[in-house]
Amino acid sequence: MALPGAWADAWEDCGKYLFPDRSIPACTEIITKGHETRRSLAILYDNRGNAYEQKNDHDKAIADYNKAIELDPKYAKAYNDRGNAYVQKGGHDKAIADYSKAIELNPKDDDAYTGRAWSYFKAGKAAQGLPDAERSLELYPHNAHALDTRGHIFEALGRREEAIADYRKTLVLDPGEEGKEDLKRLGAPITDFANQGMSILKASDNLGGLFLSNAQAAFEARLKVDAKDADCLYGRGLIKLKKGDTDGGNADITAAKAIDPRVAELWTSYYGIKSPRL
Repeated sequence: MALPGAWADAWEDCGKYLFPDRSIPACTEIITKGHETRRSLAILYDNRGNAYEQKNDHDKAIADYNKAIELDPKYAKAYNDRGNAYVQKGGHDKAIADYSKAIELNPKDDDAYTGRAWSYFKAGKAAQGLPDAERSLELYPHNAHALDTRGHIFEALGRREEAIADYRKTLVLDPGEEGKEDLKRLGAPITDFANQGMSILKASDNLGGLFLSNAQAAFEARLKVDAKDADCLYGRGLIKLKKGDTDGGNADITAAKAIDPRVAELWTSYYGIKSPRL
């Protein structure tokens, strides 16, 4: 049975928790009417909790998540959302417990694995967080937050080069200031031009030789700074192959794989470019 127009509008507004001043009154209106099922009420409280989170009112958000879980103890999303709120309050042990429950209820929730990995990291237990970050990326390889989280964990474990690689891939997926600050902190060059080269190469099937040369120049600019940048070696190798330089291309790709055996897999996952047969 379709909802009446005004009621349907209220439900729609309630779900738009990124706009809390619109979402909160809409959710509250439906909740106070008392006509909904327990499951529907749990969704409403969770939505309103997310709206309060947008306003950084973590205590009100947690109160709503508590109510959602009380109404539906098997509502995995409410546990995940409450975990996020606890993270904002610095309650990482409580967050870990909530993310664990969310994973128990929904083992394919990549966000819950990322959240638990980040909470382990913030709680000084980076090594315990690494498997969660890896699992999150298995479920969704394009999760920029999971990549950034794994980068922080690698950094905490003293695995600098792996951290830098993850921070650079995070920038490709989410070119924001945070990723740049991560690279600066490690003294690694911010290779926006190299990332641009990767983007050009991804679209190069429809581009001419001049564009490939521009992409190659981007990779070579980075390689002058760090000759062992596996991503850029691999990218330059692909370009050489496209330009007919089979020996040069194969040499670059082989060198890249020697530095990072995962480089071909990562290019396929993050840039959508399949590995050539050598």
